[in-house]
Amino acid sequence: MMEHGTNYSFFIEALQPLTFHSVKELSDRFISELSEEERIKLFDELKRSGNLQETEPQLSAYLYAFGDMQEARLQKAYDRLPESFFSGEIEWIDYGCGQGLGAMVYHDFLQARNLTSSVRRFTLIDPSERCLQRAALHVRRFFPHSEIRTVCKYIDELTTDDLFSGNQSRTLHLLSNLPGMAVHTVECLADVMTTMSEGYHQFVCVGPYYGNSPERMTRLDTLIERMEIPLETVVAEDWGDEQFVPGQAWTCALRIFAKDGGDLKSETPSEAQPVSPVGSAEVPESESPTQVSSDDDQEKKSKIEQILEALNDPEEPEYVAQLRAEAEQNESRSQNRLGYLYDVGKDVFQNDAEAVRWYRRAAAQGYAMAQYNLGNHYLAGRGVPQDYGEAIKWYRRAAEQDILPAMNNLGVIYATGQGVKRNETEAIKWYRKAAQKGDQTAIRNLQKREISL
Repeated sequence: MMEHGTNYSFFIEALQPLTFHSVKELSDRFISELSEEERIKLFDELKRSGNLQETEPQLSAYLYAFGDMQEARLQKAYDRLPESFFSGEIEWIDYGCGQGLGAMVYHDFLQARNLTSSVRRFTLIDPSERCLQRAALHVRRFFPHSEIRTVCKYIDELTTDDLFSGNQSRTLHLLSNLPGMAVHTVECLADVMTTMSEGYHQFVCVGPYYGNSPERMTRLDTLIERMEIPLETVVAEDWGDEQFVPGQAWTCALRIFAKDGGDLKSETPSEAQPVSPVGSAEVPESESPTQVSSDDDQEKKSKIEQILEALNDPEEPEYVAQLRAEAEQNESRSQNRLGYLYDVGKDVFQNDAEAVRWYRRAAAQGYAMAQYNLGNHYLAGRGVPQDYGEAIKWYRRAAEQDILPAMNNLGVIYATGQGVKRNETEAIKWYRKAAQKGDQTAIRNLQKREISL
């Protein structure tokens, strides 16, 4: 799975010098040539999608918005790896690889330090086929002699066979934004990793630091504890706004540790002092405390600057964090409510895929409104491929629990023949069921047919 035959692939093949910055410059150039109105629209679209990249403009917008911040985080993380890790050949597994930023920055890191480490094989994992194609293209260009495997799955769908060949001696595992994952996803990932084959496994967890959401940060603890990693061997460092890169509203959380590493396991990264306890936030002495921007400062920022700032590590309101904690404890009402927030973009970035994920978990437990909401997404093809059969299935289950809009929607499906043979009798049956219970839309649908209750 690799991008080829596109204008972008020709640009990449001819690109000199070959660095992450030269790649990012291609995206920067595209974004800079757009009008301000077009840029605002594109960044708003990226925000609503939860940074999911499915189109060429979205790929460019993501690199433009996040590239420098991600590079700074990755460089910091690679600096914390033990020096002996860079001797010899390694394997690389990137969970949520996006466009392959981790590999490109690793290439630059090796070049800058004259390190000779080589990568035998890259395993790139991402739920977006478009991202995987772009990532594979980047990796092939930066590491032309490496084997490339692509796995188009969500993290909680991974199996041992997706990750390990049984032939690796040392492997680098790169995990981005673990605090943004659901607890269930982190637990599934940890369970797969506990079945790792023999060899040295070096883990790099790098992402945003959510200072106002400690519940999110516990995802890091969950992975470490579930994998039975001794805490004293974990490098843990956190930086808040203005602490990580002065003048930038960027944050960073690092957790670096090894498993089954033999002699390497006891090594300490050469530049990893001081080491903070897991989950703590420490302000370097050489940097000033975080400064809170005034309303006047915010007003001076352009619309685009405000959108980009909002894209970078948004903090969740306390009630959303509480709702998420309840949802992850399998509380179906909270799961449906969280799905609704993602559905409409209230206090979280609008994200159809996340909405469907939470609706599905609640619907599987028999929660009627979640079944109805899930049916809506299948009917419209939002967050899932359009599937009238699935829509009908979930509408029926919701209708059996007296959800009136589900009854009316079944009537609409049969009246219009969406995915089924048009059946006016069946349509009237469902309209009447809903109308008899007071659904005004169903009553109007009957009235259009001059049918009384």
